[in-house]
Amino acid sequence: MRVREAALTMAQQQYALKYSRVFNGAGSIRKGELVWDFAAQPTLVSRTYSARLRYRMGKLPGVYVLEPDLVDLAGGQSLPHVYEQKPPRLCLFLPGTGEWRPSMLIERTFLPWTVLWLFYFEAWLGSGEWEGGGVHPPAPGGKRETHTRN
Repeated sequence: MRVREAALTMAQQQYALKYSRVFNGAGSIRKGELVWDFAAQPTLVSRTYSARLRYRMGKLPGVYVLEPDLVDLAGGQSLPHVYEQKPPRLCLFLPGTGEWRPSMLIERTFLPWTVLWLFYFEAWLGSGEWEGGGVHPPAPGGKRETHTRN
């Protein structure tokens, strides 16, 4: 028999984010939504990105890159592995697979996943190939694309 894990509260999520030993950021809970702004730098020689996480209980968290403008960095090309182009909402996991559950800390999942996504984004800028693997969200009326890491 599988035991159902209790969802973490917004206050618990915010506390973990606020006292993270890895990620610096700031945010608040207002009108039932946790908004957390943080900096992400995929490597020591990478630029620093400004990102925002938005989360409501019962919904999936979303991460958006605010600065720099990823579409500008991509020379106007469509960004790979995103749910939205402007502002870029990153595709960090496949919903419904158990990769993320409300009982998991956002600070230990979405923030590191954001850094990893940015690492593969920077590689994509140089090569034109998305090496991050995963299932790409479908375009309207289209099919999902699956990419495996080589």
